[in-house]
Amino acid sequence: MVQFINNILDGTAEAQGGDGLLQRIKRIIYDAKSTVVSVFKSSPLLGCFLFGLPLGVISIMCYGICTADTDGGVDDHEAAKKDRELTDEGSEEEQEEEKNGKYTELSDGELKQKDIMEKKKD
Repeated sequence: MVQFINNILDGTAEAQGGDGLLQRIKRIIYDAKSTVVSVFKSSPLLGCFLFGLPLGVISIMCYGICTADTDGGVDDHEAAKKDRELTDEGSEEEQEEEKNGKYTELSDGELKQKDIMEKKKD
């Protein structure tokens, strides 16, 4: 101990510590490492949940992003556009019947049944 104090007074002792950028980074790493080790030593189960759960969620998100289908957006847009056209104009079969003039008139009994069924839906 006396030799250490004499070295300090002489200026031959190696300076440790400081406030430089490299020393700050070393302190942050040391503090993080000692905190993680103390959490796992005191309660390993809590440490697993504390670090494992967020890492698992982030891993699943990264997997989902990396395996996403990039062509899906274009196909969905075209399918939605086609669906809108069909709902506005009726089904393809109805369009063909209208074009060919094969659309038949319903009898009075069928119209009454149709009106009753439409009222039930409302």
